[in-house]
Amino acid sequence: MTRVMLIDDEQIWLKEYKRALEYEKYEIISLKNPDEVYTYYQNKLNPKPDIIILDIMMNSKRYKNDDGFSQGMRTGILFYPKLKEFFPDVPILVLTNVADPEKRNDIIQTTGNEKLFMKIDTTPTNLINIIKGELKG
Repeated sequence: MTRVMLIDDEQIWLKEYKRALEYEKYEIISLKNPDEVYTYYQNKLNPKPDIIILDIMMNSKRYKNDDGFSQGMRTGILFYPKLKEFFPDVPILVLTNVADPEKRNDIIQTTGNEKLFMKIDTTPTNLINIIKGELKG
């Protein structure tokens, strides 16, 4: 069974994607932020995902500004290299609500990942098709 790690702090997206993926018989690892990924990774008995879906904008205790607030979009960008370190051979698809082309380009340049999808355009069915295409290729 294909194992999908979903990392998103917005419960509505997490529930929608999880429900559709489970219906298609994917095994889901559902995590809300980088902090939960760290915890998951530290337990070496946890299975490795086959593919990761990462929301680029989320809250985290590990990634804070000097004023103590989560860095929003920067959280996913800063966390991306650690995620690649944890799971070096696992493809990562990035979801975002960032529409500004300049900011989207910054995300691509910083992560080196061109697999960037707008959440608003990525229905659960679209996500399933994207995952199937990614795992085939």
